[in-house]
Amino acid sequence: MTRRDHRRLPLVALLLGATLTACKPAANDPAAAEMPPMDVSVATVEPATVPRTFDLPGRLASTRVAEVRAQVSGIVRERAFAEGSLVGKNDVLFRIDPAIYKAEVDAKAAAVARAEATRVQALRQSERTETLLERQAASTAQHDIATATLRQAEADVASAKAQLDRARIDLDYATVRAPIAGRIGRALVTEGALVGQGDATKLAVIQQIDPIFADFNASASDSGALVERAAG
Repeated sequence: MTRRDHRRLPLVALLLGATLTACKPAANDPAAAEMPPMDVSVATVEPATVPRTFDLPGRLASTRVAEVRAQVSGIVRERAFAEGSLVGKNDVLFRIDPAIYKAEVDAKAAAVARAEATRVQALRQSERTETLLERQAASTAQHDIATATLRQAEADVASAKAQLDRARIDLDYATVRAPIAGRIGRALVTEGALVGQGDATKLAVIQQIDPIFADFNASASDSGALVERAAG
């Protein structure tokens, strides 16, 4: 160590001692002795995922919308639902006067019975003619006529049954049912109205709400961010 360093050492020690003396609280200072320790808050920093939200205007849209229409003509006798309520599939909504269609069903059923009786008579005549032909007591022409009459009688029975089925369908259409489940709006006709006269009258509208769509409108600047989020 040089002579110059020996001369600086006491001065550095003197300054350090003065600094420590200034930082140390005075022993005879009552305010410093009664001061409580300072409260310190501690927080642990951890990484976390923060969701990014977008506020977009939108509206709900039904997945299916069914327009209930009258498939037969007649006078509306009853509205069997509450407007704005939830209805299930095949629930009764309206009842159209069924008197005409019931009478049509009865008439077609009688036509089926008459055609069936004619078929049975033609069948027996064909069997007798075939027996006589085997005994050579009837000609082939007579047998052919009996066979053709039987075939015609069978066709009449089939036609009568088809007309009866159609009459029963019309009778069933007199009871208007819900084609889908959902929330039904207001009734578009009232009791006593004539519907289905020349066209299929709209009676009500049902909107399916389970499931349901949500349509949102986003600006061009937000659409890119939404696409990126969806891709990730």
